Amino acid sequence: MRRVLSILLAPVVLQAPSMMAQEPSPVGVWEIVELVNWSASGEATRPYGDDPLGYFVYTPDGHLILHITANPPLPAAKLPPSVDELATWARSSIAYFGTYTVDREAGVITHEIVGDLFPNRVGTSQVRPYRVEGDELILDFTASSGRRFVRKLRRIERLQN
Repeated sequence: MRRVLSILLAPVVLQAPSMMAQEPSPVGVWEIVELVNWSASGEATRPYGDDPLGYFVYTPDGHLILHITANPPLPAAKLPPSVDELATWARSSIAYFGTYTVDREAGVITHEIVGDLFPNRVGTSQVRPYRVEGDELILDFTASSGRRFVRKLRRIERLQN
């Protein structure tokens, strides 16, 4: 009987890893492909250039790191940089880290911000509707101000436990 069960269950066991790999998940290292913001009136802007640089990293244990910079990068300054140069660099970047949770039924990922280049976001929860299409992660959300934000990312590495 045990042999019959093992023969019958073998295809299920062999398929389980591939079926799990097909499940849409944000876990991995993602590279920015496109970043567009829209005003409430519908005007599109690309605040970090047409081809921004950046990564979103979602670890299997629920941590995240996000860093986006303008492209082309701002030129290097003399050391030490001036306060004005530091302010310009800060305005040309988004950088934060923390933890995240995923509600697959609702299609949202929530970033719990622990540290941020912009200190007003520290301690906040940033809820983002998301979808995974193959190796593309799309965050598409509209703020209460009516501004819309779209981030399209391409998976460049899968992370596993």
